[in-house]
Amino acid sequence: MPDCDSTTAMVSIDFRTRFPRKYWVSSWSKDEQYPQGFRYKLLSVRPDPKGLIELVVVLEEASGSKSEMTRLKVSRSALDRIAATFTDGLSEEYNIEFTELDLSKVRGEREFERRVKEAGWHSTIVQ
Repeated sequence: MPDCDSTTAMVSIDFRTRFPRKYWVSSWSKDEQYPQGFRYKLLSVRPDPKGLIELVVVLEEASGSKSEMTRLKVSRSALDRIAATFTDGLSEEYNIEFTELDLSKVRGEREFERRVKEAGWHSTIVQ
């Protein structure tokens, strides 16, 4: 699993008005364009108490370089369906698998750090 350092630049979490929702991280793959390897991440952040969820699709290269592929605002009820559209399509296209981390009940930085470390992440930075 990734270091949280590699994802926090793409989304902002402050645990006052913006909280993590769900993250999906793919396995690594290689192709002609990325012979050293790549993976995809979908990161979602929820405003509190109401509002649209921000969903960011990120391509990470083995070098650590990251590119934002798309950024959407989606309703809470549509998040899983829209994320599945991305994960299913990318899985089929690149023969990768996604792991989902549900952070929707996380309310503070310590709990966030604990949950992501349990998922195999090595460090966290909250921005």
